Amino acid sequence: MSEGIITVTADGIAHGGEAICRHEGLVVFVGGLLPGETAAVRITSAKKSFARAEIVDLVSVSPERRPVVCPAAAAGAGCCDLTYTTSAHARTLKTEILRDQLRRLGGFSSADRQPLLDDVGVREIGASPHAGEQDAMTRWRTVARWHSDSSGRIGVRQAGGNRVVTEARCSQVVPEIAAAVDRLEDVGAPRGAEIVFAAGVDGEVAAQWRPAEDSGARRRGGQRGRTQRRRARSAVAGWKPLDERAGMPTAVGRALGHELMPSWIWHLGASAFWQAHRRALPAYADVVREAAAALVRGGQEELRVWDLYGGVGALGSAALDSATTAGGRARITAVETADSAVIAGRDTARRIGADLDIVASDVGAWLAGSADVMPDLVITDPPRAGLGADVIGELSRSNPSTIVHIGCDIASFARDIGLFADAGFGIESIQGIDAFPGTHHLEAVAVLSTRI
Repeated sequence: MSEGIITVTADGIAHGGEAICRHEGLVVFVGGLLPGETAAVRITSAKKSFARAEIVDLVSVSPERRPVVCPAAAAGAGCCDLTYTTSAHARTLKTEILRDQLRRLGGFSSADRQPLLDDVGVREIGASPHAGEQDAMTRWRTVARWHSDSSGRIGVRQAGGNRVVTEARCSQVVPEIAAAVDRLEDVGAPRGAEIVFAAGVDGEVAAQWRPAEDSGARRRGGQRGRTQRRRARSAVAGWKPLDERAGMPTAVGRALGHELMPSWIWHLGASAFWQAHRRALPAYADVVREAAAALVRGGQEELRVWDLYGGVGALGSAALDSATTAGGRARITAVETADSAVIAGRDTARRIGADLDIVASDVGAWLAGSADVMPDLVITDPPRAGLGADVIGELSRSNPSTIVHIGCDIASFARDIGLFADAGFGIESIQGIDAFPGTHHLEAVAVLSTRI
């Protein structure tokens, strides 16, 4: 069967971006196919209950199909796997993916949850002067981890493989990063390396590198959680400066504007975590600001705010600004394990003179020691593995008035929302955020109320 060619029609899109097809009782996942399209496909791998296949020929084409907007993806790179449709249709597909995950993993299949599910959508945050086409899919990424080949040419690894696609550039990155890549190639990039580029608030680009690892085959199933934890641990390890090649520094300034206070600027290394989309952090900050302001307007003059997995405390700073603007006060405690983020966050809070404390600690351990504290607002922005039952249990015991929960993996997000609901929290709203346009990835944010 691994060599067979069959004809299938796509019913929908799965979490992961592949089309869901069926053939003689077998589920077949096919990349690059839109719902309603029919294609001749070649089976590439097969198991008892499902198979994966690649397109050989399109038999019928959706009216939503467009030419692939990303040159690197068109050349086989694994970057922009959803740029063969419009921005608007991609968000429609992502909405269905998010709703499906909430049904299957979050317990939203019951009739009483249907009205809330019907309100779930995916919000565009990129500028798109021609709404409905592909403008929002390009020039949005301010952090890029690319690779160099054995000759020092820089690009994105091919989909499902290790070859570095260097003959065409990915269209995601902002122009500053594209120019920096060209400069580094001109002066000589490290060979066989992973290179991270970060565009700062002033347009400057920082870069760091480390020897590339063999990415190997994509892990699935029971390996997923362990793989994510391994990746999280290795994400900040082993990065080196570029020895002043191409005039690029190691660190760059990142910023978040505020209504009342001056803009906060954090100086971070290129490899330190930061939201990739230039408008992602402001989008999440807007949700936090509204939650904080609503509590102040409801009579909470002084807010105790926890910013968990808080990085430099950026979302906590948004809560602080909003509470102050609404006529109240706030005391912010951010909890973070990355030393670079803790140092940068403390330095900036000290410079601003803000009541924001950053604790260097594992979130679970810190929560276990804070059971006697009753926060008003909790912000959670965990890594891809999500919060999990233990952390949500600790939050339930802390009984906050409001939780703003952000998820960067939709499956983990849906599981966490189900656990919050099981713990008695009310679900006020859920929205998807199209923080990775042109790809199947999306993030989501939920606002949860005190236990009911």
